[in-house]
Amino acid sequence: MKNQSVKTKQLLICWAILLFILFVGDPISYGATGWLPAENISNDLVLSGRPAIAIDGNNTAHVVWVGNTGNHNNEEIIYTRQDSLGRWESPINISNTQGKSARPAIAAGQDNVVHVTWRDERDAFTDIFYNRKDINGWRVPVNISNTDATSFKSRIAVDILGYPHVVWEEGGLKPNTMQIAYSYFDGYKWSAPIGVSSQNMCAWPDLAASPFTQDIYVVWGYYMQQSISKTEIMFNAERSFTWGLRPTNISLTPGASERPAIAVDSMGNIHVVWRDGIIPCNAGERCDQEGSDYYPGKGDIYYSVRDYNGWSVPVAIVHTPVDSARPAIAVDSLDNIH
Repeated sequence: MKNQSVKTKQLLICWAILLFILFVGDPISYGATGWLPAENISNDLVLSGRPAIAIDGNNTAHVVWVGNTGNHNNEEIIYTRQDSLGRWESPINISNTQGKSARPAIAAGQDNVVHVTWRDERDAFTDIFYNRKDINGWRVPVNISNTDATSFKSRIAVDILGYPHVVWEEGGLKPNTMQIAYSYFDGYKWSAPIGVSSQNMCAWPDLAASPFTQDIYVVWGYYMQQSISKTEIMFNAERSFTWGLRPTNISLTPGASERPAIAVDSMGNIHVVWRDGIIPCNAGERCDQEGSDYYPGKGDIYYSVRDYNGWSVPVAIVHTPVDSARPAIAVDSLDNIH
């Protein structure tokens, strides 16, 4: 019960952060009036964790998280939305599986359709599942990875036409390898997954959509072949449904570059942040510890932008005496970067 209480408190902290994003437009107003009290929207007597949020074309907030239905091995993806009066609807189960569902990601288009992906263990392998909510309600979940390998850590974005695009980590063809896989929905069916990275140790994918075309931009962390403790941030783009042949290294720093996040502004400029370790991880030791926020060495948050001049030189935008990790980035309607 103690661990469940801690996780519930962590979820409430996440809600406070999400409410800040929703209701405070200017990041320098931190701590000023405009903050709202934290609100418990899960009301789960057991486990609630890993929340994700999206805003649709009507400025309606949609939230998903992992909820435990009472059986530790039967965690589900739970969803709620905020109505026009600011009230949160009763949470519902949108995964409905016999296995364990985890790590949800959510996106919403200007057409107000809500798209959700997650990792699911309903079959012999761990796969990426997808569900959507439109005017007819939630559909039946679909397996979009459907491979004989481990698939997890999905991210989702919606293009200018309202079609969803998904990336995730996929077990490679060789032992102890991981690549970044990609699939999209064309209005009729999901495309067969393809790799957009090399079949080495790749992790932490994220993606964003162009505001003008159906182009998709993807970033991820890449473990350099000469050292598993040296990671870089890689970028690739899909233009006219064709991926670049050679991903671009956009970090090029001496430390371990990890966990990138990406956003695109209304002018099409691409913004990326990541955690960069000043002291790389120990030799033979992965920089990410599953289920933990611990990273060997100290790290800062770095930023780079790609405009018509190409990628800018990375700069540290968060530099503190303690470790900084797990950055996120968003662009508002005025092209302010948060």
